Amino acid sequence: MVTDGKDESLAMAAQIRAERAAAEMTIDQLAAASGMHKQTLMRYLKGTRDIPLAAFYAIADGLGVAPGDLLARAQARHSKN
Repeated sequence: MVTDGKDESLAMAAQIRAERAAAEMTIDQLAAASGMHKQTLMRYLKGTRDIPLAAFYAIADGLGVAPGDLLARAQARHSKN
C-alpha cells in the first residue's frame, strides 16, 4: 500500500516527543544538542514539516538514541494506530 507518508511523519514526531520527554530535555536543549534552530525543531515535532534524513540523524544523536532504534520505535508506534 502506498501512502503519502503523513501518518509515518506524525508517528516519528510523536516518538521524538516521547523520547525527549523520557530524557527530560527541553525543546531548547534538544535543539542545541541537535544543532538546529528551536523553531525548526518545533515544526518537526508538531508535524507541520517533514523531517529530512540529516535532521532525523541529528535529532537522534541529540537524544542519544541510535537512529535505527528511533525509527523502529516510531514504526511500532505507527503500527499500533
